Amino acid sequence: MLPEKPPLSISDQIKLLRDRGLIITDEEAAKILLSNINYYRLSAYFKTLQKDDKFFEGTKIEDIISLYEFDRCLRNKFISSIDIIETLIKTKIAYIMALDYGSFSYRDVNNYIREGKDKSECWIKFKSWLASCEQHIHKNKPETFIKYHYN
Repeated sequence: MLPEKPPLSISDQIKLLRDRGLIITDEEAAKILLSNINYYRLSAYFKTLQKDDKFFEGTKIEDIISLYEFDRCLRNKFISSIDIIETLIKTKIAYIMALDYGSFSYRDVNNYIREGKDKSECWIKFKSWLASCEQHIHKNKPETFIKYHYN
């Protein structure tokens, strides 16, 4: 079990950061920051600006904010790109499957079995996957694109 660290108030967190050499010129802004972004989340960023729990000389809280904002923006760009790629791949697969095997071809286990594979093993995995698909469809029935498909 991990050793338990005592919780610190935001004021005590600021004191600890200052004791470790972090320059904080606007204490109110630091309080708002720490009340909106968890201390331990920020610690991932300030650990890169420390050695032996002491901040490098001249390190300001704004440096930590800059790292956090850069990472947040980069993560959002990746998520946005992944979403585009995911949609593209799903669209291509659905298009090919529908044209070659019909609109509900995703429900036929035979479309997923490769030669030489054990059909019973595939069937077990397929049933689980199909049940998951059906749950998502049922959960999202109010969505316009699902209503359109079923009407």
